[in-house]
Amino acid sequence: MSNPNRGVHIAKSARHSTKLDISSTAEFKKIKYIENTGRWLGNGMILLDGAFRANSVYNDYRNGDDWQRSLSTELASFGASTASGIFLGSITTTALSSILMLTPYGWIVAIAVGLYVGFETSLFINNNTKKITENIYDRKPIF
Repeated sequence: MSNPNRGVHIAKSARHSTKLDISSTAEFKKIKYIENTGRWLGNGMILLDGAFRANSVYNDYRNGDDWQRSLSTELASFGASTASGIFLGSITTTALSSILMLTPYGWIVAIAVGLYVGFETSLFINNNTKKITENIYDRKPIF
């Protein structure tokens, strides 16, 4: 663009994304509600994951299996996968929010991609931590 006036006109035209305009208390409350719902759902999913893991350890105990091995494996993988999923999901959402926050749908994309990245990271770390913890418990080489 060699003409600066043309560049300014394109920047001001309707061809670019609309900004997220929070001009009323009601709009702010809607965003706050989405934030609180997301926090509640995230904490609920962590609690549900812990309950499933505890049930798995209890089933091993009840069936006479090596429940101490199961407990150490589940605790280590729960901690590592939860921490890594929250960490990387938050970083991804924050980075994308900075880029996409100019559009109302940008927030949805940022949150969805952040959830996906956090979930996939959590699964990857969970599987690897379980293998490593089982090898440590069985006194085998770690990798």
